[in-house]
Amino acid sequence: MQRLPKLAVTCLVTAVALWGTPISAKNVNCDIPQQNLQKAINGAEVGEEITVSGTCSNGPFFIRREVSLVGPATLQAPAGFAVLEIRGGTASLDTLTIDATDNAIGIVVEGATVRMSGVTVQDALNEGMRLIGNAHAEVVGSTFEGNDNGVVITISSSALFFASTFQNNTNFGLQVSQGSAAAFIFVAGNPNISRDNDIGVGMDASSTFQMGGALIENNSIVGLDVTFGSFFTADPTASTFENNGTDVVCTLPIRLTHSPTIYGASASHSWVLDVVMSPRPTKSLSR
Repeated sequence: MQRLPKLAVTCLVTAVALWGTPISAKNVNCDIPQQNLQKAINGAEVGEEITVSGTCSNGPFFIRREVSLVGPATLQAPAGFAVLEIRGGTASLDTLTIDATDNAIGIVVEGATVRMSGVTVQDALNEGMRLIGNAHAEVVGSTFEGNDNGVVITISSSALFFASTFQNNTNFGLQVSQGSAAAFIFVAGNPNISRDNDIGVGMDASSTFQMGGALIENNSIVGLDVTFGSFFTADPTASTFENNGTDVVCTLPIRLTHSPTIYGASASHSWVLDVVMSPRPTKSLSR
């Protein structure tokens, strides 16, 4: 089984504090023509914080070292591949809107780590965020909406989500594939939400998904789609499936289990879900 990276999980209000304190700060106001965000990134010291404001429309932007971008600000780029590409080190993003209109992807993370808090990624033609090639993400209180797919995690990548929302995406809210791993971390009163997509969460190609707390609702085709040797573990006390076309679709062989403990959330009862076990007929299973 693909193992998720170890992470000291704390309350939502302290999660960002674990990421450390930047060594210094620069200020970039993108509404002032003489100030340029990419130049500030290129000139930043390792671990430096850049405070960004205004609308930064001259992307795409590239991060290849440890740096923090703190808004509020909006990042945009002319029609192309991606608004923001992170391909080295650890990037921290805080209080930003990634407007990916006319771009294939909002954020690409390849072989790097991204830490996000209060970020909205919207309107990408393909994926709001793509994690690829051993990439890792830690995402707090962020939203992926209006994309073709909200987040795609692929090729041995991983992600942890706290109190984040995947909504109104055309296909998948979250897709985990090709040996990758993802977890919805339980935060009392602040579940991860995947709603109003075609498919809330999709898994394939020997991937792993642990659901410690979530609301999966109003997805037109299926809430959770598990295929091709994937492994799914969930805590029914902290998670709810409501008003999906079908709650869970499983294409054999898969492992679909209920675990009594996931990240400290204890389970005392089990679901009754509408489950399709392909190629078997539709039936209701109590777990």
